[in-house]
Amino acid sequence: MRPQQAILSDINDQLINAYVQIKMNVGHIIEGLARHQSLHSKEHYYQTRDAIPKDELEAAINFIYLRA
Repeated sequence: MRPQQAILSDINDQLINAYVQIKMNVGHIIEGLARHQSLHSKEHYYQTRDAIPKDELEAAINFIYLRA
């Protein structure tokens, strides 16, 4: 029997945001990660790491890219 409701929690707010964004905006996540893949280099990685995301979607994309 599957539960009807579950609660996801973690101390890492960025991880929770990534989960929420994947759930709500998977197409945009895939597009953003494809963009990062096409630009991937040591320089791009560090630029992304130092950047301040403009919104929660970009923050989630960057979070996943930087940890992949």
